[in-house]
Amino acid sequence: MTEDLKSFQSDFTKRLEFQKITYLLQEAGADLGYRFGWYIHGPYSSSYADDAYSLAALPRQYFDSIQETVDESVLKKVQDLLDSIPSTMNKPYWLELLACVHYVKTHSYPRVSSKRQVVDYLRKLKGKKFSENDIARAYDLLHNKDFLE
Repeated sequence: MTEDLKSFQSDFTKRLEFQKITYLLQEAGADLGYRFGWYIHGPYSSSYADDAYSLAALPRQYFDSIQETVDESVLKKVQDLLDSIPSTMNKPYWLELLACVHYVKTHSYPRVSSKRQVVDYLRKLKGKKFSENDIARAYDLLHNKDFLE
C-alpha cells in the first residue's frame, strides 16, 4: 500500500483507485468518517484526497495500525468484490464503474429502484463512458456480493 501511496501525488489512476476502494470500504461498513459526493469520476471525497496526500509521507508501520482498525469482515467483503473483477478487465475502469453503480443505486435523488433505472440514470450522468452491458454486469456483481439490496 505504501508503494502505491508514493505514486499517489503524480498518478491520477492511483488516486482514482484509492478513492473508489475507500468509498467501497466505507459502504461495506468501515467507519472511516469520509463524506462522498458525486464528481466527474463518480463518488469522491475531498477530505479523503487531502488525507491521502498527507498519508503518502508516513512510514509503513503506520498503515499496519490503520488496517487493524477496519473490521476483518469488511476487508474480506471488499477484497472478494475486487477479486471478482476479471484479470483481463481494466481495473481502474471497473472500480470507477462499481463505485458509480453503487452510488447511483444507494444515494441518487430521485431514488432509483431497478437495474434498468440504474443503467439509464448512469448513462445520463456518464454518457457513453460505460456500456449498458458493463453497467448491468457491475450491478449484478454488486448485488451478488451483497453491496446492493
